[in-house]
Parts: sequence; C-alpha cells; structure tokens
Amino acid sequence: MTASKYIATVPAVALFALFVVPQQQGQLKTFQPNTKAKAADVNYNFTVLDDRLKAVDDSIKQLEDNLGNIDGSRLIASSVGSRELAENVAFGRSENSGSVTIRNRSNASKAVLGADSQNGADLWVYDPSGTHVVAYAGGISGKSGGLIQINNGIRGRGISASATANGGGLLTVYDAWERVAVQLQPDGDIYKTGNNGFVHPHPNDPTRQIVYMSIEGPERGTYFRGSGRLRDGTATLVPPEHWRLVTAEGRITVQLTPRGDCRGLFAAEVSRDRIVVRESSRGHSSVEFDYFVCGLRSRFEKHEVYQPNTMFLPRRSVPVSKLGSGNEKAMVHNGILLPDGTVNRALVECLRQRVPAVEPARSVPVK
Repeated sequence: MTASKYIATVPAVALFALFVVPQQQGQLKTFQPNTKAKAADVNYNFTVLDDRLKAVDDSIKQLEDNLGNIDGSRLIASSVGSRELAENVAFGRSENSGSVTIRNRSNASKAVLGADSQNGADLWVYDPSGTHVVAYAGGISGKSGGLIQINNGIRGRGISASATANGGGLLTVYDAWERVAVQLQPDGDIYKTGNNGFVHPHPNDPTRQIVYMSIEGPERGTYFRGSGRLRDGTATLVPPEHWRLVTAEGRITVQLTPRGDCRGLFAAEVSRDRIVVRESSRGHSSVEFDYFVCGLRSRFEKHEVYQPNTMFLPRRSVPVSKLGSGNEKAMVHNGILLPDGTVNRALVECLRQRVPAVEPARSVPVK
C-alpha cells in the first residue's frame, strides 16, 4: 500500500506516525526566483522525495504488521510522544465491543466510553476512588432507547431518565434507600411518595420559611369560588370561561354558605354555563353568600385509585427507626419490608415480574 492510498483509510491516530519517520540524508535543492532550474537538480529533488515516500511506506508497513500487538496506550505514546497520556488512556477491544478508559493521575477515578452489540454506546463515570459508578449514559439492552442515570454514592440510584418500552420518556428520583420518590411519566402525570406544596419566605423572620401543603384527593378536580348576593331570593352565577374550558360537563358540585339570616340556600340549576342559587321555602331575602364550585378536568374524568404497585419496590433495607409511620409502616404491614427493615426480596422480585415496569428498563449498578 502506498502512502497516498493509506492516508485515506488509516485511523487518525496512526497518521501521526507519518511525521516521526526519520528523513533521508539528501536535502532538497532550492531555486532562485526568475531563474531556470537545471534538469539535473529537478531530477535530484524528485529522487529525494521518492526516497522519503518509500521510507514512509516502510514505516506504515511496519506499523500495520505490529498494530495487533500494540495496546492503545503505547500507540498514543508512539504517535504523539505524550507519556502522561499513555499512562492515563487505555484502549480495549473484544469480538463484539470496544472501549476507551481515561484515568486521573492517581489511576483511580476514571471514565469509560464503550460500545457493544447489545447496548450501543455507553459512558461510565466513576467516583474519585474508581470503585463506584456516579453517572451513566447509554443504551438499554435489547431496546431502541437510552438511559441516563446519576447514582447516589454507594447507596445506589439518585436520578434516572430513560426511554420507556412503549415510547416516551420517564424521569425518576430515588430516595436514600433507592426507592422511587418522584416520577414524571410519559403521559405527563407526576407521582410522588411524599407531599406536594409550596414554600414562601417569612416576611418578618429571616430564619424561617412558610411551607403550605396541597389538598389531595381521588380525582383530578377543578374549582372556582367567590361571593354573591340574592336578589328577591334568587342569584345566577356565571362560571369563568377558563374553568368552563377545562372542566367536564356533569358531576359538578356546589357548596353555598349564607352570610346572614335566611331560610337556607340551594343550587336549583347546575351546569358549566350557569348556576342558579335560590333561597329555601320560597324565600325572598337579599342575603350575601359564598360559593365553592368543583368539577372534573375534561378528558381526565376517570381515575383508578387502586393501581398495580410500581413505586414501592425497594432494593435496599430501611433503618428500623423509619418503620414506625408512613410508607415504611404500610410496607411492613403488607409484607414488602420485613419487621427488621430488610427487603422481602422474594415478594419484590415476584412483583417486578408480574407488574408492568414503570422504572427504567435497565438499572446500572454502582460498582
């Protein structure tokens, strides 16, 4: 193979070898501008160039013969002359995979970029000790999707984002015991095992903040509220347009609270378009009242309260101090956790096989 043909196919790292081949003893002759060159001098220069190309061809042939016996670090060292790069970069290759490993000066912390026939390309990032995977990005075995996972030190997964088997994406946040804490699902639903609320700065005390919790229930509700007044025992409420646009017809409820003495109030007519309020016993007062109107979000009227367990399938034991209340107490009662806080692995693995997996299809170990 000639040098000109080899340049088109040789890997980029090997091209460096072309520039470290010793030059021949003959030096090229130079010519003065606007003067005729002697034919002998031109032929001499062509001879020198031809000798140099032959030397390059010989060097490339030797590189080809020995390439199979040269590991990646030595190849880099001989190509760019960097001893430090040679010590910190290593190449690996097998029948169906390849990898590049980059280490720090202490040879501990590392990043591994690999590719194989099962998962495609993978990137593994390790902690400073080089023993625990702190981040991963790559493919999902046997699926045309990807997975990004950030691990929580030696405890396990912290955050993962993946493509689900039926399309879309899935974002999951885990707690300190590698249990699902928050999950953003492909259909836009957010599931969590804790509470939902907001935080407000305390206007009078810089050392504290105000935390409010949301009201939650077994439906996807919508509401509006306000105040009104009867006129001759009757009032008509017109729901705001934004509420009408997102609320399903039917299953609308109205709560009425009079602010003065009257015979009582009731909702005589209820729809998305209007609500008619009347005084009981055909009263004719002009009492003020408050109202609270609830509905269901349009196209989301149906909600299954009891669903297959996909959130409470722990991988790690829970301290006994955490078992007295909340989710942990319920998991001890239903058998997922044993009384000492260890995981009932037989039951959990059975549930993982029977229930459609909502967690990422592939879990990357921390070691």
